[in-house]
Amino acid sequence: MVAFPNLNIPDVGTLAEIARPALEPFHVVQCYLFSPNDNTGSGSISGGRDSYNWQVHPYWSGNARIQPIRLNLVSKEQTDDTTTRVYLFQCDYAKDATFPDVRPGDEFIVVSAGNQPLLVNYQYVVTGLGNSGMAFENNVYTMVDLENRPNYVIGTPTNDSVEMFS
Repeated sequence: MVAFPNLNIPDVGTLAEIARPALEPFHVVQCYLFSPNDNTGSGSISGGRDSYNWQVHPYWSGNARIQPIRLNLVSKEQTDDTTTRVYLFQCDYAKDATFPDVRPGDEFIVVSAGNQPLLVNYQYVVTGLGNSGMAFENNVYTMVDLENRPNYVIGTPTNDSVEMFS
């Protein structure tokens, strides 16, 4: 089946490649994705809190566009709704049409944030994915606590395809 017969575009992956030059200039954020389950640490309880060295190990790296999403404030929400926000990460559509299996609870680390350097300070916890059947980008929704300032130590990636930013 041809997805777009009048345009001679056989599938969405081909259409995404046509759209890529228009989308890439907006992907100015460099980021990593990691699973907290892959964290490693060393230290001892007797050495105190500062003796621990926790490292996160990214399973994906790439460029993205970050967009805050305005939601209705729900009074029954358990968190302080004045300090939490939803951010959408629009990650580059992979040329091989694959994107890692992102799970709720995984986290983004923003290494470089283009015109908004404060975005590197936050902890972005994945809440879910949301793509259409004609996705040009991979959309990942995250929750951010604007008062939480994590101090990540980035270790070795979990696979060889992860590009480390300098």
